[in-house]
Amino acid sequence: MQWDDLRYVLALHRSGTLVGAGRLLDVNTSTVGRRIQALERDLGTRLFDRMAGGYHPTRAARRVT
Repeated sequence: MQWDDLRYVLALHRSGTLVGAGRLLDVNTSTVGRRIQALERDLGTRLFDRMAGGYHPTRAARRVT
């Protein structure tokens, strides 16, 4: 994992939405989604539960942030 990956996790954790994380990072919403999915695939664990109200960090994401 690289520092840049952690920025995406932290932004999504703080904002709770892809739109909010994109605004915090000044990137497109789809970029946030792709980066989180790639990181979850690389780590072999889910970092966020996708719910109707937004993204909620799992235990793994809370350990990282």
